[in-house]
Amino acid sequence: MLSSKLFLTTKEKLLDKSLLLNYPAPTIGNTNNIQLDSFLAPGDHIVNSRKDIVVVVDPGHGSGSENVGAVATKGYKHFVKGADNKPELGPDKNPKVVFTSVLELPSYVINDISKSKKEWITERVGDNGITEADLVLKVAQSVYGKLKAIGYTVFLTRNTATGISNQARSNAANLNKAIYFISIHADGDYDYRVTGAHAIYREGDDSDYNKRQHEFAEDIFSLYDKVATIVTPRKDIKPIRVLSPSENKAERKTLLELGFISNPDDYDNINNNVDTIARQIIQGIEINVRKHFFTQGVTIYGYYDHRSNSVVNPQEAERNALFSKPSFYTPIYENEELKAVVIP
Repeated sequence: MLSSKLFLTTKEKLLDKSLLLNYPAPTIGNTNNIQLDSFLAPGDHIVNSRKDIVVVVDPGHGSGSENVGAVATKGYKHFVKGADNKPELGPDKNPKVVFTSVLELPSYVINDISKSKKEWITERVGDNGITEADLVLKVAQSVYGKLKAIGYTVFLTRNTATGISNQARSNAANLNKAIYFISIHADGDYDYRVTGAHAIYREGDDSDYNKRQHEFAEDIFSLYDKVATIVTPRKDIKPIRVLSPSENKAERKTLLELGFISNPDDYDNINNNVDTIARQIIQGIEINVRKHFFTQGVTIYGYYDHRSNSVVNPQEAERNALFSKPSFYTPIYENEELKAVVIP
């Protein structure tokens, strides 16, 4: 039985050769003289190398108390529970208020966190020394360096703690004619126990555009494992300006929430794995690139024959009128210039 992965459309042209291991190896033929354009779907490109693929990496937020994004959780200020299950009173006859770190919270405070009306907690105390803006900048710089090392043309919207406007972020994509735009963030919540990562995409008025956004948001987190993903990809409902199809003209854009910086475990998993996370993000980009980008040095190593439900070699496909009846076949490509690379 043929693998279900080989039931392809012309928009799904690049497959791993391992899918063909159960079949006779087809003769490899060079296709420099074949009109590759005829197989391209909306959003596909012919490029010379990864250098022709422009990626803008956007570390969210920036400097200034109003723009640091989420902050880590130090702990909570709360009343002290007395033997009578009521708040203990201090010398001034008012309820005692103490600070306790998240690692030492008593159960009655933990149980109070998720209540809409707090009985014991008076304040969540954030750690302004550990901010979303600083954390995502480290990840974005790592993504930038590794993408550049394997040949992409890459731009950072900011490379310092200084923040920039949403319009400036979109301008970075527009002026550089970005194919990909990736905005990197981390979530925050009053409840330090909330966890999870997700990718966000925003739809427009065109169905092909919407499919590209959804697919890219799905691909980019397909290998991310440092924080468990929840409901991803997720459609933007805010709306998020840097994902706006009218403001940001990048072909494919997504906003990544790497996890909750307010959750100590999420924070540690992100902060201690910056380079690994960067590699996983790039692997997700590569998955998308290998679906939609081709070079003139592309090689056809087989065709899927829709009539016989089998894989045939290029010569046999040509004998059976590939070009007169192209709907019978789906080409299976290996892209010589965009082969998998080792990400540093």
